[in-house]
Amino acid sequence: MLPAEAEVQPLSSLRCMYRAEHPYEMRLPWSIQTAREAVLSPPADASIESTPIPLQGEAGYAAYHDDEALRTANGQLARSRPPVLASNNSIVGSLVLSSAVADDKYLELVAQLPPDAIAREFLDTYFDRANWYFGILERYYFDEAYTAWQTHRPLLVGHSGLEILPRNLLHFPALLFQILAVALEFVEPDQPVAKLIEVQTLAARSRLSHRWSQKGAELMTYCGFENPSILAVQHELMRASWLKNSGRGRSAWHLLGSAIRLAQELGLHIQSHPPQSTGLSVERSLEWLWHDEFTRRLWAKLFSWDSHMAMSLGRPLLIRSDDCSIRPPLDCDFPSNPSATVHGMTSSHGQHSLYSAHYFQYAVAQKGHEVVSVGAHKPGFHDYSVVRFFDSQVSSLMNSLPSLRHGVAQDDAKTYRSTASHLHMLIVGHSFLLNLHRAHSATHKASREAAIQAALNILDAQQQLFDLLGNAHYKTFMLSYYSVDAGIYLAVTTAKYPMPNGQTARQTDVALQQTIQRLSWMSSRNALAQAGLQILRRCLRFSEQPTRNESPPRSHHFSALAEEDMPSVQPASIRGDACATLLGDPSRTPTYADQSYVGLLDVSAPDFDDQDWDRMFAAITDANYTMDTFIGEFSEPPNSPR
Repeated sequence: MLPAEAEVQPLSSLRCMYRAEHPYEMRLPWSIQTAREAVLSPPADASIESTPIPLQGEAGYAAYHDDEALRTANGQLARSRPPVLASNNSIVGSLVLSSAVADDKYLELVAQLPPDAIAREFLDTYFDRANWYFGILERYYFDEAYTAWQTHRPLLVGHSGLEILPRNLLHFPALLFQILAVALEFVEPDQPVAKLIEVQTLAARSRLSHRWSQKGAELMTYCGFENPSILAVQHELMRASWLKNSGRGRSAWHLLGSAIRLAQELGLHIQSHPPQSTGLSVERSLEWLWHDEFTRRLWAKLFSWDSHMAMSLGRPLLIRSDDCSIRPPLDCDFPSNPSATVHGMTSSHGQHSLYSAHYFQYAVAQKGHEVVSVGAHKPGFHDYSVVRFFDSQVSSLMNSLPSLRHGVAQDDAKTYRSTASHLHMLIVGHSFLLNLHRAHSATHKASREAAIQAALNILDAQQQLFDLLGNAHYKTFMLSYYSVDAGIYLAVTTAKYPMPNGQTARQTDVALQQTIQRLSWMSSRNALAQAGLQILRRCLRFSEQPTRNESPPRSHHFSALAEEDMPSVQPASIRGDACATLLGDPSRTPTYADQSYVGLLDVSAPDFDDQDWDRMFAAITDANYTMDTFIGEFSEPPNSPR
């Protein structure tokens, strides 16, 4: 929890408090009326929808004009500004924006932040439900920055400029906007804070989340990047996370590049050394060690994202491993009091720490950088033994993971997060193997079999994670991307190389059925799930047709999609209601999720022909394969002209 302040008002008193005609309330805090206007009025940019947008072939990796304009404006603003005036003290030196207009705009945007009591509710939601996955923030340091911001924010009233604001806090309100925007996606409609600001509906939460994220991005244009800070790096990553969840992965990749360059300016890629002071106390030494751990974890996150986007999404590497000298972070929980905790000696919950998934992701990312650097993930690579070598290394990492606990209740927070992290590790590891072997599937049977097994393992872990997390996580990139990626490979490859009826064939049928069901449930709020659902339906319809050499259909099990007794894969928390409707209970009105499920049974998309079939397999094994290009080429809407 954030440290309590004496002046903080409870949520129940906010409606009354923000009706008061008090100059301070009108100058800085965000009013309930402003919240209602943000929720009830549509976004200024009519091209941004409140519900998942059709990707039009971009599969979550499209550049939208508003972000391009934002980055252009940011560059122009930075070039027009003279050198920043700051003291030599990098911690408390003040930064003065060169333009009075920029100062006023900065203050105007800051005034639109929600009041403290509302912000705290959203922050607690983010750290309770989302930060275990994103791994961008460390609660201890964020709480320190938040307390400092709350101290300095009232002092801005009456000042004509920002000279009173410490330099290291300049980017904080922008970061806060992004955290609030992401947190809003995890808020349940029955939470008191959702009712207070009237965002009980999905559309209302989506609109306000979009608006908050845009405000944070706009603030960064007035802050500039001449004097980077860790908060600025975190802002770019949080904004990128929001964009990925919104199906805008290409824009997210551009933000990742910005975050990496800011971090390199700060020297986060270079291992620092403790201050050589004989009078340094034990407490200060421990504080330094843990802060160094924190910055190493932040760089590891940047490195991991870079590797993932290069190997999985077909993007070039942005980081050279040779330029990095940091030691790997420790696999341990971060202490609540670093100055009183021996470095690396924190207790873990269960069999591994809450950081284990990010630690594992970084280890796999290092292998990913090596694979991309030598080109072992490209077809026709000259030495197949190198492919086997990387397979064995990552397989060994996965074999060292502790066993997975089953039957975890969501109210058991520690074990719940630990189990979710474990499943995340399995998904990351098997995704590496899938992308390693994908390009060699046409020429090496061993790679094809390894990739099929990796895809099956991904979909199995995705199913378990889907059941565990519930519908609050439906918009997350993690639940959609890996399912679509593995599902496409599995559907196309097993159509190209039909498997005899057996255990693997049956596993494939069940895995693809469950994948389509999951994507259908998520498609109302997840743009990538919506696009992936369309292409997988077409793949499965095609895969059941005889091929030109009269091979038997790959499967006859997909007729189960139209059977009443098909098992639901909804999370247990809402599975009962869904099943009641699907089994024909006339006493209940179908929900949006029920309607999505009915849509799952629609397999009326145009059939593929033999040329489509050849092109699909060639596409998924091509050196430049990207999911967005594949979906754009093969997910034509029904009845579209061919």
